[in-house]
Amino acid sequence: VYVDDVARTINRIVDDPEMFEGRRVDCFGPQDYSYAELAKFVYDITEQEPTLADVPAEVVKYGAKVLQYEGNPMMTPDMVDLQTEDYLPEM
Repeated sequence: VYVDDVARTINRIVDDPEMFEGRRVDCFGPQDYSYAELAKFVYDITEQEPTLADVPAEVVKYGAKVLQYEGNPMMTPDMVDLQTEDYLPEM
């Protein structure tokens, strides 16, 4: 998604909020990317070389069940659920 397109959309919503009341506005581009593809892209352009590993969602969720009780949790079971599946807006 091009940032100017998103800004233009936000301006339209602010200028005419009644038109968008109760509606969801999805902003998406011409291609779909998984979270893994986005992470690899960011690491590539920032020249970082982290070690990436595929960890089963149930293992991550187990840790998230403990972390959710921190004051500002970095991961919760709900966050694991949200990031387990890639979101594709309805067309």
